[in-house]
Amino acid sequence: MQSLRFKYYGIKNTWPDKFTSWLAWHLPRFLVKWCYVRVAAHATTGRYGNTNPDRLGMMEALKRWDTNNMGNPPITHTDERNTAG
Repeated sequence: MQSLRFKYYGIKNTWPDKFTSWLAWHLPRFLVKWCYVRVAAHATTGRYGNTNPDRLGMMEALKRWDTNNMGNPPITHTDERNTAG
C-alpha cells in the first residue's frame, strides 16, 4: 500500500512538468521563436531600455517578464515534490 501511495504522489506532482515539456516540443517553431523574441524585446525596452541584448541572459529576461508582465501578477512557482508529508 505504501508503494502505491508514493507512485500516486509521483504521478500527481510530475504530470504538469511532463505536459508542458510535451507541449513545448510539439508547438510550431515559428510560434516558439516569436515567444522568445517577445520576452527578449520586453526585457530590453521600456525601463530596461539601457540593456544590451547581446549581454542579456535567459534567466534575467524571464525574471523581468515575471515581475512586470503588463500589469499581471507575477507567476509563483511552487515545488511540492520536496516537502515532507
